[in-house]
Amino acid sequence: MQIDDDGYVWFRQSGLGDYLLCPDRARKTAFNPPEAEYDGTDATALGTAVHEAIELFLVGMPMPDAIEQSGAAMAELWHSGAFKILKIKNLSTMLKQHKLCAESWLLHVYPSGGTPHPTEGAEHNFKHRITSEWGVKGTWDFKNEDDVLWDWKTAGGMWTQQYGPKGLEKKIQPTVYTAVQAGFVADDALVRHIRNGLALPDCFESNLPTIRFSYGILPKGNKHEGHVRTTERHIGHWLWLVKQVEAIMEMYKSLGPHVTWPLNDSEWLCSSEYCDHWNTCKGQLVHLPIKENIKSL
Repeated sequence: MQIDDDGYVWFRQSGLGDYLLCPDRARKTAFNPPEAEYDGTDATALGTAVHEAIELFLVGMPMPDAIEQSGAAMAELWHSGAFKILKIKNLSTMLKQHKLCAESWLLHVYPSGGTPHPTEGAEHNFKHRITSEWGVKGTWDFKNEDDVLWDWKTAGGMWTQQYGPKGLEKKIQPTVYTAVQAGFVADDALVRHIRNGLALPDCFESNLPTIRFSYGILPKGNKHEGHVRTTERHIGHWLWLVKQVEAIMEMYKSLGPHVTWPLNDSEWLCSSEYCDHWNTCKGQLVHLPIKENIKSL
């Protein structure tokens, strides 16, 4: 959450994703971020470098040059110790993965993307008001001339489940970005109906279109491999987005930013490796010996 001087609240899709994983993680990130020792992990650094290579290519740089330039920036961060190393044990492996993912995008994803939109094609920043109290902001990776939105993902592990039909339906990013693309706005009467759990008025209609959102998936491996996974969003998804965010707004108004929100440790990201707040949350208890834990209560 980011709150303007006038009290208007902005959400990023990543922050909404955090809320759906663990509300208190999202609260701490928004209002009480830790003094992080690292700026992300090797996975985020690799993804950033691959994105940079693609962006450089889309604005006219030959891909080999784009790979070299973005790879050099990534190597500099590696040597400075800027990010946390979790999986990739040496720089040569990371540079190999970077080159492989960028080339895989060029071979297997780029041909399906189409011609870039003339004004909103690559790395387009947006801010879109959805209700009188809150809106969404962010950046999409690519939009083609047919108004199809794209996002590039370097992926490892069980990516086929994460981006399979059931996984795609649960993702908040396509819902947020297509709501912006559709120009979706919920008026105060509609928000009250959604907030109160009431049925929508019979007269409620919308001619807003169904909008496609595509992921270009770049698996981290030993061969050139790229996949396109496409999902669709419509007015029902955007109404559901309103219901989700209104719940966050009510929590913020009733509990405030300094009181614990609901906690969730069933998500695999709840760990010392993947959550910056672990040591001030579950970690501060479970890392203590049981006797010390009891004495502290």
